[in-house]
Amino acid sequence: MFNPSIPTLLRFANVMIALTLIITLSAIALVYGMDEKLTIVEQIAGHITIMIMPALFKLSYVLRLFTLKELGLKE
Repeated sequence: MFNPSIPTLLRFANVMIALTLIITLSAIALVYGMDEKLTIVEQIAGHITIMIMPALFKLSYVLRLFTLKELGLKE
């Protein structure tokens, strides 16, 4: 059954995948590339970000798979 909000969810999932990827790569670049310029608190925040963003990436991917299945584009 087609729900009009499904394409919106698909768009949201795609945007979240892109954002989590960009944030993760930025955090890696900051934490490992500029570690001598960051305070310990900023380094801890960066490492926590590196751990949390992949989980959000996976949730976004699952949402994307769900919406594609609902649209009949994936078995």
